[in-house]
Amino acid sequence: NVYGSNSRSKQVLVHRMHFILSQTEFTLLKTLMEHHFESKVSDIDLKLHWPPFEIWELINFKAIVLFPWNLEITTFLEFYRLNIPLFVPDSSFMSVVVWCYMVNPALQHVHRFTTIRKEWWHGASCHLQPSPEECAGAEPDSIPPWLDSENEMPLYKQINSWWQETDYVKMPHVQHFTGVVHLLQQLHHFDAHSVVKRMRAANLADQMKSAGVYEAMLGTR
Repeated sequence: NVYGSNSRSKQVLVHRMHFILSQTEFTLLKTLMEHHFESKVSDIDLKLHWPPFEIWELINFKAIVLFPWNLEITTFLEFYRLNIPLFVPDSSFMSVVVWCYMVNPALQHVHRFTTIRKEWWHGASCHLQPSPEECAGAEPDSIPPWLDSENEMPLYKQINSWWQETDYVKMPHVQHFTGVVHLLQQLHHFDAHSVVKRMRAANLADQMKSAGVYEAMLGTR
């Protein structure tokens, strides 16, 4: 696993920010980011719009800012395995974003955060057990994995609890930001070379672990 970002590059890709924000929110954040970098406070070249690309082109970027549109997306893992520094919103930030999406029907014309929406679990066996109380004595993984507005736990806390189980939180060396200002500060000061080095070591360890599992299954060890 030899790829990594170009630590000498000034380009930072902001990937699909519009996927999870309303048009008004997207426009405000876009304007704020563009103003910051146009004011020459930083020499970072922020790419808010990027045409379709080949995966190898991403190594031309110093880092990628990713706004997740589900609790698990293949894109995140693909970027991570390239050893490119990843910046994602922290749990509090994303819990607010998901909450706004869940309570605002106007945003739901586009399917986002499907893994925790009850209607997307229709037909699953756990759909017959709609609350933790009715799952008493059941195996832990049979408790409904969707958000429940009738649950005693507030919706925001349910979202935050699920978010703690995501790769965005658990994968090592992912950079987290609490808001746009914090993100801009980090992009200006972070050590890309050091982050790439640590990501490469983590990915190599995972690769060796996976190889060991497959070798054991095939009886080649």
